[in-house]
Amino acid sequence: ALNANADADADADMVVGSPGWDAGVGSPMTGKVEIHFAAGGSAVVEGDPALSANFGAAVAVLDMNLDGHDDLVVGAPNAGRKNVSAVVGNYTGSVYVITGPFIDGEVIKVDDGEASASDDHHVWRVEGGMTWGSFGTSLTTGDCNGDGALDLMVSSPYAGNASDAIKSQGRLHVFFATADLVPSNRRSLAEESADLVLSSSRNWEWFGSSAAVAVDATTGVRILAVGAPISHIDGDAGAVGRVYAFDLTAALDGGAEGQLVLSAPDDAMWSVVGDEQSAKFGYSIAFGTVDGATMVALSSPTKTVKTGLLDLRTAHHAG
Repeated sequence: ALNANADADADADMVVGSPGWDAGVGSPMTGKVEIHFAAGGSAVVEGDPALSANFGAAVAVLDMNLDGHDDLVVGAPNAGRKNVSAVVGNYTGSVYVITGPFIDGEVIKVDDGEASASDDHHVWRVEGGMTWGSFGTSLTTGDCNGDGALDLMVSSPYAGNASDAIKSQGRLHVFFATADLVPSNRRSLAEESADLVLSSSRNWEWFGSSAAVAVDATTGVRILAVGAPISHIDGDAGAVGRVYAFDLTAALDGGAEGQLVLSAPDDAMWSVVGDEQSAKFGYSIAFGTVDGATMVALSSPTKTVKTGLLDLRTAHHAG
């Protein structure tokens, strides 16, 4: 994560995850995150060695509790792999939110949702609820509700649905930044308390593997684009890939209370399908502006003998 302001100064810092870091004998894939400050020095956040959860597989930085300080969000998608009640674990996944700011020389050890430096940092552990879902595989930030603050998007690309629990349809959970996120309100960050949940009804999509949000400069519509890079076409051509776009302006109009649920393809405003088997179209997504027009870049990293392709389209008619 670049352009992070983890130490509350005016300079951008760099956050780097090491999900394969071994905390010691018997604790492979504990994982850790290093924060390198622009002014020099660093801080370290270590995962729970008892979980072997690949802590640091994804990282994001945003002011989650709106206190004026950037917070660190860390994905641990393999949490649950050591579930003693399961033969091979359940890989439900977890996400940790650790409040900032951070200072040079700190070593914070996260232990099952608590931090060793609890006087200086509060930690929320958000546990995934889907077997094999790998909640926290990727983390993205963007202003989803239009309040000017960055929100958190968490992927569970291998999550199934109620009827096909192991067919990797995929999900994306969106948590709005809020001042209500206080230490005494730990359950205010739980998978079931996500403000927005998006999913796919198509099997084997890995929906949610990538996501990005932007306001279309032409239409004023706030668009959330979500990638499903192994989407099949006609049941045979595997990993062709799709990207779905959702109109958040319309979906959130009126500020309805409670969790909003959207599903692809039914609730998508448009979608784009790849044109080559195994190309993984939609593996990553980014919005930008070119000559005043909002553009969306969509990658196909394994297209045409793995040379890759970046597809650039205008956002308001990308489909």
